[in-house]
Amino acid sequence: MIPVKMILFMIPATLVLLVANYYVGKKIKYIFTANNITPNPCAFWIIYEMFALLFTLNKIVTVNKDTFLGYFIKYGGGISFGIIMYFFIFFLISDILRCIAKRYKINIPILKKAYGNGIAIVILSVLIVIYGFVNARYITVKEYNIDINKYLPYPNLDIAMISDTHIGTVLEKDGIDELVSMTNELNADIVCLCGDIFDESTSDELIEYSAKALGSINSKNGIFYVFVNHDYSGHIGFEDILEKNHIKILNNDYIYNDGYYIAGRVDPTVVDPPLRCPLSDFTENIDFSKPVILLDHQPIDTEEAKKAGVDLQLSGHTHRGQIFPGEIITYFMNDKRYGLYNDGNYNIIVSSGTSVWGVPLRTSGQNELLHIHLNFNKQGRY
Repeated sequence: MIPVKMILFMIPATLVLLVANYYVGKKIKYIFTANNITPNPCAFWIIYEMFALLFTLNKIVTVNKDTFLGYFIKYGGGISFGIIMYFFIFFLISDILRCIAKRYKINIPILKKAYGNGIAIVILSVLIVIYGFVNARYITVKEYNIDINKYLPYPNLDIAMISDTHIGTVLEKDGIDELVSMTNELNADIVCLCGDIFDESTSDELIEYSAKALGSINSKNGIFYVFVNHDYSGHIGFEDILEKNHIKILNNDYIYNDGYYIAGRVDPTVVDPPLRCPLSDFTENIDFSKPVILLDHQPIDTEEAKKAGVDLQLSGHTHRGQIFPGEIITYFMNDKRYGLYNDGNYNIIVSSGTSVWGVPLRTSGQNELLHIHLNFNKQGRY
């Protein structure tokens, strides 16, 4: 049964999308007319709505993504979403500016010429989507150096962090192999998989392949995983697959690892036990005089982690907005949106994600594999 809250969200969201699609359709039709092209109204709206609904079709229809039809629906849906979204944004801005100019009798001929009966908006939107499509396929290595004022018998610890790959959205087998190769080159002491590695739409075959590949990463002291709802929704035996491939799951749990602790906290979106609980419920036996690394998918409850004595929290989730103006939205939704934040002895890194979610586009930020260098104060603060 569909939750009432979901229904209450979907009804207005669907209405907004319908209005936005109609608005964009009218604008595109106007562009044809303004440039002395008169399309058949019925044919125009049929073709336009088919293009506009590709994204929805991708979400509700199960098609083998290895076939031409599956490939077309998957990537065509993402492209149609991006183009229509940017059409809507730019046309809306244009209309607002024109209303202001008309209201205050402002006449700027060069702006009217630049608008070019809407052609400029079409070109700009298409170029942005092309950039986003290409950008979504590249992964960069992002380096961080952090001083930890606690004692370890060795001066440094190297961490490789992977998060938000949503395998199957863009990353397929070849991309996973490349990611594993990139991670191996970092020669990290530990590898942290910080949630949303998989997705509801990830095929069982791809989960098996990915778990085996990720479990083969060269790591001196282990590979650690923290759960989010996307990771195992509808995937039976998911935990067994990970553990079979030597990936340690930390669900409200921790491990003492060669002089330091690694803890993992269940995300609040997970609806099956174990559920998220206060940090103190599963860390009461941790000796916080030693370095403590916390894996927590969302950059939330940071004050609780700081008070507990966590030295480094690794989070993702925000994707740094992924599709502009998404970055502006995350600004209001998350206090800590992207990058490294320091608060006394507490540090948190929020990754933009190693791949993308929902649509195969990234127009905001870059996909990143994090390489984190922890430097320890041999004297410590205790």
